[in-house]
Amino acid sequence: MDHSSGEEYDVHAHVTSVRTYILVFAALLALTGLTVLAYNVRLGDYNLLVAVLIATLKASLVCTWFMHLKYEKAFNTAFFVGSLIFVGVFFAYTMNDTSERTRVNEFSGGRIDPKTGGYTHGTAPVLAEQGSEELSLEAKESSDAAEPGSPE
Repeated sequence: MDHSSGEEYDVHAHVTSVRTYILVFAALLALTGLTVLAYNVRLGDYNLLVAVLIATLKASLVCTWFMHLKYEKAFNTAFFVGSLIFVGVFFAYTMNDTSERTRVNEFSGGRIDPKTGGYTHGTAPVLAEQGSEELSLEAKESSDAAEPGSPE
């Protein structure tokens, strides 16, 4: 095989301006700030979806500009998009599973925040209401039992 022509092995430099890198970096910082803000907003079941969408956008920026996917062949881009679709399907099944767990066992889907002792932002409202009712009932029962001379 004659490699003298070098057509198969031509390397094309992808020159991206510093300004573009700075803009992408600023966008990544802004999206990181948006992630922190979204954590503090109570969206219920949509907290995970928002976090995954922001993370996907950040990963797309990194892959497109810092990994030079923008300049690659269509196969590599299709491979990246296919992996995003795979992750999306994976998260869809996971979210479906976690949202349906309360139908089998009402407490398996609940998540407690160790700092506050209350339910976390992603806990389903119905589950939080059921849990708070049972917690208040248990507290009432324990306070009644603690009072001396109270009828049992």
